[in-house]
Amino acid sequence: MVGPDEIEGTEEGDVIYAGGGDDAVHGHEGEDVICGGDGEDSLFGDGGRDSVYGDEGSDSLDAGLGAYSFLFGGAGTDELQGGPGADHFYGGDDDDVMRGGPGSNYFDETDSTGDDLFYMDEGNADAFGGAGSDTFYGNELPNYFHGQGGDDLLIGAGGPDRLWPGGGSDEVIGGRGNDQVWYLDAREGMTVDLASGTATDSSGARDALLSIRHIIGSPFDDDLSGDRHANRIFGDWISGECTDDRYRYCGGSDIIRGRGGNDFLVGGALIGCCYIEGAPDFPDLGDEIHGGSGADLIDGGNAGDGVYSKQHTDRGDLLSGGRGPDMLRGDQGDDEIDGGPGTDGGRGGEGSDVCKRTERKSSCD
Repeated sequence: MVGPDEIEGTEEGDVIYAGGGDDAVHGHEGEDVICGGDGEDSLFGDGGRDSVYGDEGSDSLDAGLGAYSFLFGGAGTDELQGGPGADHFYGGDDDDVMRGGPGSNYFDETDSTGDDLFYMDEGNADAFGGAGSDTFYGNELPNYFHGQGGDDLLIGAGGPDRLWPGGGSDEVIGGRGNDQVWYLDAREGMTVDLASGTATDSSGARDALLSIRHIIGSPFDDDLSGDRHANRIFGDWISGECTDDRYRYCGGSDIIRGRGGNDFLVGGALIGCCYIEGAPDFPDLGDEIHGGSGADLIDGGNAGDGVYSKQHTDRGDLLSGGRGPDMLRGDQGDDEIDGGPGTDGGRGGEGSDVCKRTERKSSCD
C-alpha cells in the first residue's frame, strides 16, 4: 500500500503491513503482527498479544489492552505507550519516548545511540538504556534502571529502586524509597560518598547522588562511605560460578565507612562471578570496615579483614569476620564479635563484649 491508510484488523490474529505513507492501524482482538512501514504511523495493538513494528519514520505505537505486547519503534523518533499487560519496549535508534502502563514492563535500548526517555507511569519496570544520554523516571513502585553508556539521569521517585548508572557522568536521584546505587559493571574501583553525594573513578568520571541510602560497589578496590542514615553498603555483590570464559572471579579490597545510623556493612559477598571479558581473576583480598556511631551489623566477607566498630552510645554492634584471618575491634558499646572460620583476633573495647570463634581475644567477657 502507498499513501496514508486507515486499516482495521479483525477479531482474529492478523498480519498487517501498512506500507508507505502516514498510516493508522488498529489490530483489535487476536494476536496481531502490525508493521507500519515508511512514514509517520499510528499503530494500535488494541486487545490480544500483539507485536507492533514502527519501521521507518517517527511513529506512535500503543500496546492496547492485551496480556502483553512487544513494541519495536525502529528508525526515527518514536513514542511507545504500554498498556495494562506485561509489555516489552524496544525503541530502536534515534531519540525515543517510552511510557510503561500499569503492568510489569521491560525496556531495552542497549543497542540504541539515541537520547531516550523512560517513563514508568503506573507500573514497575526493568529498564536498560544505551549509548546515549538517557533519562529514567520512576514512580511509587520498585524499579530497576541501568543507564549503561552516556551521561544519564536516573530518578527513582517513591519506590525502593535499584539504580545502576553505568558509564559516563550520571545524575542519580533516589526519591522517597530506600534506594540503592550499583557499580557492579565498573571497570575500576569506585569512591562513593553518600554524605557528599558523589561517586568517582580514577578516570575522572563523576556521578552526582541524591537521596541514596545503599551502595553496592564494584568488583575492584572501592572506598565506600555512608551518611547519617541507616545504610546498607556492600563491597561487592557477586554470586554464581564461572562457567563461561567471559567471566572472572572478582572481589577487591574495599574500604567501607558506615558513619551515623544503624548500618549493615558487608566487605565482600560470597566470591563468585562477574562479567569482565578478558580480565584476570580479582579475588577478595581483604577489606577495611568502619562501623560509625550507630548500632551496626558488620560482615567482613571472605578474606582477611579489619573490622572496626565505633560507638559513641551504649548500643552495641554485631561484628562478623567471615572467612579468612580477621581482626575485629568492638570499641564502645556492648558488642558481639564472631570471628568465623580462620585464625581471628577479637578485641572488645569498652562495654560488655562477647567474642566467639576468635583465637586471639582481649577485653571480652
